[in-house]
Amino acid sequence: MARQSSKELVREYIASGQSTPIPQLLPLELRVMVSAACHARGLTTGTARFPTGATLPYHVHDCGEAITIVEGQAEVAVEGRRYSLRQLDCIHVPEGVAHAITNASQRPF
Repeated sequence: MARQSSKELVREYIASGQSTPIPQLLPLELRVMVSAACHARGLTTGTARFPTGATLPYHVHDCGEAITIVEGQAEVAVEGRRYSLRQLDCIHVPEGVAHAITNASQRPF
């Protein structure tokens, strides 16, 4: 097995799923895992937990976004078009495209 010298650049980054939610978005629990803050380029990952009926209003990103529903149901609006997503459904929203997400479940997801 090759040994890594102390001069080699470590490129991997491990993020904890137990990170603190972004306070400005509470009561949504949005946790950013990987982003430009850890030197990622063109990529941000995270998790979001929505209270029943909660909405993340229209917004855009400087990179594409894949939204996967882990549990529950969501309404995703993309430039006025509405999509109903259920558990394990996924939608990709391209860079710069306005979108919003609402918890359509009877419980938090």
